[in-house]
Amino acid sequence: MVLRTVASALLLLTTTGCVNYHSTYDAPNKQLIAQHDQSDGQSSYSLVQRSNDQATLHRSVDSTRKVAYLGLVTANVDGELARALGVVAWNGVYIESVVAGSPADDAGLVAGDILRSIADEEIGSKDEVQEFIEGRLSPGDEFEILVQRWEANGDDLMLAGHRLNATAGSRDVKQTIKESFPLELAAGVQKLTGLGVAQIPADLANEVWGSSAGELAVTGVITGSPAYHAGFRTGDRIVSIDGSGPTSLADLERAVAAKALSLGIEPSLVARGSHGNWIGDGLEPHPADVVVEVSGPLGAHVAPLTITEDLDDDSEVYIPIILDWESDVRGTDWSFLDFIFQFGANYRGTYGRQSDSRQPAHSTYFSMLPFGMFEYRSGRYDTNSGSMDSEYTFFWFITIG
Repeated sequence: MVLRTVASALLLLTTTGCVNYHSTYDAPNKQLIAQHDQSDGQSSYSLVQRSNDQATLHRSVDSTRKVAYLGLVTANVDGELARALGVVAWNGVYIESVVAGSPADDAGLVAGDILRSIADEEIGSKDEVQEFIEGRLSPGDEFEILVQRWEANGDDLMLAGHRLNATAGSRDVKQTIKESFPLELAAGVQKLTGLGVAQIPADLANEVWGSSAGELAVTGVITGSPAYHAGFRTGDRIVSIDGSGPTSLADLERAVAAKALSLGIEPSLVARGSHGNWIGDGLEPHPADVVVEVSGPLGAHVAPLTITEDLDDDSEVYIPIILDWESDVRGTDWSFLDFIFQFGANYRGTYGRQSDSRQPAHSTYFSMLPFGMFEYRSGRYDTNSGSMDSEYTFFWFITIG
């Protein structure tokens, strides 16, 4: 009777378990692929892929330009300051100080002057001063400045106007110009291999790599996928496919589709996502592995590109009290009999992004017995030693590793 009751309970728990599948994608961080020094600054190029069908090439250009300069510190003549000075508010700006030896100093401007106009352009606020000097004047320009200042007139003071001749000096201003360029992705290739690849137009490829034609670049790699384990990384540039180059998205799509066809996978899955082009006409099964040669921030690399139909599936099994298990290409997380006082076992094994190595980076955590009396941890891949960091802990305080 007791055995029958226990068996019925276990059967009930088991039937409450479930298995679910859904698409997952692990978007990588922005990857710097090139930097070029210029006479007045530096240009840098980065790739980022944030979804299965969106990738972007980012260009950032840092440069220095020369702008006109006077050497003034000014303040707005608002109501309060206008009453103190005895002038009309917002009719000119107040000069708080003049930089010694500056063009303004050479022109005869002094602290306490009210600046009314520059090159016959009336000034009403301190923002207008900087905008006019840097936007309308060039270094070396000669112009006239109208100022007002209080001067003695017998026993009285009068607000006298003065026209002063000035020559604009120059100063360096650093600026950064950022632009983003959307890229066309081979979405089907990524679905079957985990390799996100986009076509870089010829003009941008010339800027980045000095190429005379368009290039194929790896914009993202799904963590834990076949492409990830093969050592391909964001920022790689595809040099050849099956020993042939130069390459295009169509070359890669047809190579992957031919291999998929030999595995019984529908080749339409490899059709270009943004256009949905059918590439199956005249396609013959090709059982040999697709060998991809790349060159990138981590150097040259050649590896076969494994194809799988189950890349974007993950699964979950939940049996109350007994088992909670989740798994996808990025790793596995499970717990067994993990209830009161953490009796049982817990495991987490996860592949992590790795930008400085072509080796997979896998972290592991495992604990068992009440309160985690035994624990094991392994960290990221150490590129210097070529191994994984790991440690063992017994009874919470005895650590080896």
